[in-house]
Amino acid sequence: MDRINIGPDELETFIAVSELGSFRRAAEKLGISQPSVTSRVQRLENVLGVKLLNRTTRRVTTTEAGERLRLRAEHTVTELRSLVQEFRNEATLQRGRVAIAAAPSVAASVLPPIIRQFSQANPGVAITLTDEFVGTVLHYVSNATADLAVVPFSGKSAEYDFEPLFDDEFLVVAPRNHPIALKEVVEFEQVSRYPLLMLPKESAIWYTVRDEFERRGLKFQPAFQAYNLFTLVGLVEAGLGLSLLPQIIVPRLNLNTVTTVRVSGGIRRHIGIVTLRGRALPPAVNAFIRSLRSLRAADSVPPALRRLRMAKALP
Repeated sequence: MDRINIGPDELETFIAVSELGSFRRAAEKLGISQPSVTSRVQRLENVLGVKLLNRTTRRVTTTEAGERLRLRAEHTVTELRSLVQEFRNEATLQRGRVAIAAAPSVAASVLPPIIRQFSQANPGVAITLTDEFVGTVLHYVSNATADLAVVPFSGKSAEYDFEPLFDDEFLVVAPRNHPIALKEVVEFEQVSRYPLLMLPKESAIWYTVRDEFERRGLKFQPAFQAYNLFTLVGLVEAGLGLSLLPQIIVPRLNLNTVTTVRVSGGIRRHIGIVTLRGRALPPAVNAFIRSLRSLRAADSVPPALRRLRMAKALP
């Protein structure tokens, strides 16, 4: 295929000359010298092999070939200008899009204030947030439905890059009148003696708790499973058993009816940013990732969660 050895400068210059009927006025409009205008037009004519302009002492007019080029080139240059402006707006965050997928516990706790601050600073950037269990979230990243995910993630992956942000500790959630509710810290083996209420297998919470049971040589057999976190807490309130939930979601619970207790030795998971390996991210997505990195700072923890940590701190 023959190369199109024509640049936007030549087309833009030719359009200016044809519209203004003058090399001098075209040079003034474009902010270049008149010899540069002449050189660009001559180069365009040499590449195309036809005369594009009729040059007289009074005025410059387009030839039949020049008129055909002008009609089509105007559309091309207009589209190119529009596209360049779009890219510039995206690079300066005047416009853009960020599609986030997150685990429900993360979406309900740490993300809302980050999204609010980012949206206030960059009102032209549209943000979408989808909360799903981790398997679905990673699928969204794989098929580019989501630009990034904020989820619990462990181990290495050939498909994804993971950037850790903070560690999240699991707490026992118990009715206030439960014997364990009176303790500051409880041994995990004590927890395992009571019926366990869990989110389903699709959730990252299920895997974290299961792995902890197996690590300690204990049998993992939930008595109830609920897809909705508030349903799960309702089962705890009703006295049907205990649950183990991440600390970041505790401020969303009704602590008038349930309480939380730390586990001796701690159960923790890593929360961070997951992106598809090798995928170039738009400027708005990179800017949002920079905002997420503020979660690494201790003083960025939501106030309700910070108060809970202080109240539950071990001596």
